[in-house]
Amino acid sequence: MKKYPFKKLVIENGITEEEYHHTMQLLENLDSTYQKEIEDGLLHHETLLIHFAGMLPYKLPVQQTISALEREGYFPDLMKKLKELSEE
Repeated sequence: MKKYPFKKLVIENGITEEEYHHTMQLLENLDSTYQKEIEDGLLHHETLLIHFAGMLPYKLPVQQTISALEREGYFPDLMKKLKELSEE
């Protein structure tokens, strides 16, 4: 399970299939928004972290989820930015 920290987090926290799909859709939407913001030249992306934290299933801790997603290779640019923002 060391190769799959996000999947491990999902299992350990009892995330339902519906919550998992909701989370993946959230990530796809945020990644799309982030890419568009970069294309538009936006420099501040704090709203992405706020949206992520607010829409993430309550069973998943924000910091751990970002770290697990980053280690597992999901949406690398977005996860790097969310990690930076969460550490500020």
